[in-house]
Amino acid sequence: MVFLTLMLMCDCGGEDNTQNPDVIYQKAEQLYKQGKVLEALRRYERLNDFKETKSFEKARLKLLKDGLSIGSLFKSWSLKQMFVIKNKIIDQDKLTHRDGKITIPYPRNDAWGKSFMIRYLQSPRFYFCIMSAGPDKKYDTDDDLCLYHKCDTDRQKLSGKRALALDTLADEPLLKRGLNGSADGSRSRSEAVVELEDLL
Repeated sequence: MVFLTLMLMCDCGGEDNTQNPDVIYQKAEQLYKQGKVLEALRRYERLNDFKETKSFEKARLKLLKDGLSIGSLFKSWSLKQMFVIKNKIIDQDKLTHRDGKITIPYPRNDAWGKSFMIRYLQSPRFYFCIMSAGPDKKYDTDDDLCLYHKCDTDRQKLSGKRALALDTLADEPLLKRGLNGSADGSRSRSEAVVELEDLL
């Protein structure tokens, strides 16, 4: 009976509260292989508290190969999904919307559980932008992410091309340039913006 109680105590919160980077890494790897990517990223993110360890370095290199940066995992994962959505829109030749200037939800969520949005602009500069509400889960705030598609952009996929760590751009001037939520794509402070051509 005592042994069973001790076992239950170990299972309750032991995994979540461990300070052993090797255990954190192993659990993250297990979740990643099971396809539970966002749960895995939460584990990997905890390794930022153990930057001098081999587990941190292994995780950093693994994630880098997948186009993710351990320093900003949820932003990089969301940006990566935004590139996938952008390529689908281009492939399906849906650069404009029959209703003109309109913002519509896309049936996929960002890393914080909010639906991505597509804003069709009918602007001389941009066809559309793909938007994530960012960590605060609210649109038209400072942490929004936007991926714009230029009107003069060649229609080519990212096949075989990848930024080493998409989310590291979140800390660079490129993403600090604001674009507001207006339909013409005019600039403001409320959204972070990155264009595909700036990454490749």
